[in-house]
Order: sequence, then C-alpha cells, then structure tokens
Amino acid sequence: MSDDFAAQLQALRSELKGLRDLVDDRRQADKEAVAAALAAAEKAVNAALASAEKAAEKFDQSLKEYKTVSNEWRGTVEGLVVQLRELSEIREQIKGVNEKIAELRESRSIVTGQGEGRLGVRTDVKWAIGLVAGAVAGYILSHLVK
Repeated sequence: MSDDFAAQLQALRSELKGLRDLVDDRRQADKEAVAAALAAAEKAVNAALASAEKAAEKFDQSLKEYKTVSNEWRGTVEGLVVQLRELSEIREQIKGVNEKIAELRESRSIVTGQGEGRLGVRTDVKWAIGLVAGAVAGYILSHLVK
C-alpha cells in the first residue's frame, strides 16, 4: 500500500497545487478588478469635480451679470424718481404762477375804467406775467437740460 499511498499522496499534492494556482489566479483577477474599479471611480470623481467647478464658474458669471443688470435697473428707477420729484415741484410752481396771474387779473379788472391807472396796471400786469413766465420757463429748461 505504500505505492498506492504514495500515488494518492502525489495525486492529492497535484490537486492541491492546482487549487492553489486557481486561488492565486482568482486573487490576481480580484486585485486587477479592484484596481480597475478604483481607477474608474477616480475618473468619475474627477469628472464630477470638473463639472462642479464649471457649474460654479457659470453660476458666478450669471450672478455678476444679474448684479450688473440689477444695478442698472436700480439706477434707472432712481433717475425716474428724481424726475418725478422735479415734475411735482414744477407743477407746484406752475400752480403758484397761475394763482398769481389770477390775482393780477382780478386787480386789473378793478382798475378797468380808470384812465392812466388802467394803462399802467396793464403794463405792470403784462410785465409781471412776462417775468413769471420767463422764470418758469428758465426753471423748466434748467431741469430739462440736466
């Protein structure tokens, strides 16, 4: 039996070596698969980071453009508010001038029928109207020229 035992032992050793080689091959394949998976994961992470950086740059650019447009709009609105205030002031001044003209007309009608006084009042009224109209026109032009 010793020959038979030696043959069986040799067969077992050969089979064991085959199993060891198979396990070694599988380990090597697993190492290669893990290395490939890690390389693919690294590639994916790098691509995701590059994409995130590009998105952040686009966001920054969009934010800058929004702020620029927003500031321009704000400036336009502020300019309109100033113009509306000036228009309101002009309206108030015109109202005052109209009131002065009405007063002058009343005083003129009182003086009507008096010889030289009537002529003097008309001249004064025309002069006052011209003076007030010139002042209003000058004020309006000075604000329109700005």
